[in-house]
Amino acid sequence: MTEETRERKARYGTKRPAGQPAGADKDGRAGRDSRAGRDGGARVRAGRVCHDIFRAIHEGKWLCIDYHNKEGQITRYWICIRGLDPEERTLAVDGLHLARYTIGSFDRIYIDRILSTQVIEGSYCPVEERLVRDIRLHPRRYQV
Repeated sequence: MTEETRERKARYGTKRPAGQPAGADKDGRAGRDSRAGRDGGARVRAGRVCHDIFRAIHEGKWLCIDYHNKEGQITRYWICIRGLDPEERTLAVDGLHLARYTIGSFDRIYIDRILSTQVIEGSYCPVEERLVRDIRLHPRRYQV
């Protein structure tokens, strides 16, 4: 077990229903992260999350996320990304909470607390041209 894995387990816990494989969603179905073994799962998940974030930013699409909130619950949102702070690893978003059907504006959601992502095909949110330009001019700032 790597130091990163130990730290993540200490921070978020390891509870999941008995018999549910690592990387499975709430219904027990294997998610896109389940293809990685025990050792590389966190890195693959982080890479996939960041890839989907950048795709949503550049293509102007909504992103479905499973988010581990401060209360320890996993909540599902559709988010439209307004901004990205690579140093703090946070996003500024408009979001739709899929269980409560409420809309909110969030200035700081932590990328490291996003468990899984999926770009919503056929959706639209405005492309933040200033953010896209900054990513193009300073790619090292945004590297994982």
